[in-house]
Amino acid sequence: MNPNTTPESRRDAIARVVISLAATGGARAVTHSAVDRRLDLPKGSTSYYFRTRADLIGAGAESMRHASHTEFSTLASRPDAAPAEVVRDYLVHLTTARPEEIRARLALAPELEPGALSGLFFSHDSATSLFADAGADRPELMATGLIDLLEGFLLRAALNSAPSASTLALDGEAVLAATNAYLTGAALAH
Repeated sequence: MNPNTTPESRRDAIARVVISLAATGGARAVTHSAVDRRLDLPKGSTSYYFRTRADLIGAGAESMRHASHTEFSTLASRPDAAPAEVVRDYLVHLTTARPEEIRARLALAPELEPGALSGLFFSHDSATSLFADAGADRPELMATGLIDLLEGFLLRAALNSAPSASTLALDGEAVLAATNAYLTGAALAH
């Protein structure tokens, strides 16, 4: 790693390595020394930034959460964006541009707080707001159902793909059809 690297960019690099290690070697592969080796840092450098293994895993999780929020916000801000199309495009993005994160998230599941998994890729609060703004009865329940549907698509994509595939198998049209059907039931489809 470049010695002129800023502390913030070093933290980002460490978080990316945590994701990579978890995706390829499982949760047990995530150690301070493994990150040091991968980044060619002196032994003990990673622990300067993240004292505990839980902190390391938290950095990887926060990196995934931030990337998800940024991408979803970008897609949702399109002026002609129908909700089901935004969902489809977001899942296609996850499975083609970020399959390593999907694998890492599954590997890190036992290490994360209960409920933290879905928060890495999907925001229950945002989904609830979508349904509340549309006047749906029981928006929290509808949001949970939508996230469960989306989680199912991601899990199936991960399970139906080769472990080292650079993209995950996802049928975008199936996502669009199922999401539209769900939103139609909630009277939100366009």
